[in-house]
Amino acid sequence: MEGIARKTSQFNGVVAQGRTRATPCMDVSGNRSNYFWVVFRGGEFTRKGDGEYRNWAFYGKFTRKDNVATFHRR
Repeated sequence: MEGIARKTSQFNGVVAQGRTRATPCMDVSGNRSNYFWVVFRGGEFTRKGDGEYRNWAFYGKFTRKDNVATFHRR
């Protein structure tokens, strides 16, 4: 996974990954942003950026401590 946000990651069982260009929900100017996404079976993600929601959104079975999210198989 690549991206602008500072991070480290270790994803196991990557099923798909990609990049989407879209207009953020709260952006009334119509500017488009790049979003990087990964579908995987387990792993760990450490955020090293500012921690805003738009840079730190995820879903699934996980545990989180501070800026480290550890993902588990469902």
